[in-house]
Amino acid sequence: SDWAAPEEIVSAGALPPEWAERLAPAWPQGAELLFMVQSGSFMYDLHTAASDEDYTIVFASPPENLLASRPPHAHFEHHAPCGFAEDKSGEIEFSGRELGNYLVELAKGNAKVIELLFTEKPHISSPVWRELRARRRGFLTLRC
Repeated sequence: SDWAAPEEIVSAGALPPEWAERLAPAWPQGAELLFMVQSGSFMYDLHTAASDEDYTIVFASPPENLLASRPPHAHFEHHAPCGFAEDKSGEIEFSGRELGNYLVELAKGNAKVIELLFTEKPHISSPVWRELRARRRGFLTLRC
């Protein structure tokens, strides 16, 4: 498995092979994977046999790409064409957010992005992510 126990978090940078193909249409050119975790119901131990697999991804686009006249997208997502609470077993959904966009949400005190810094679930992380995680208490506000 490409997922490691929290104590054995792997380095990131390149996408795991099965994800490279899955994300190819949405992945910004030259982007580096900073963080990836199975999220959604799995993060809260609420998943069932009918649950899909949700993943949250944080990536960094190269500065020269961000400063280009046509910068890459700061966010991408894929959702299965099923309704809420339908059987989604076997479906994989994901959302990705560029680091700059993620940092803006951290500064706003967005609990959904802050909680990622506190997850103990298996995940892939980079040195950049580990540095943010080491400073995670600084992002806590009265809102979260």
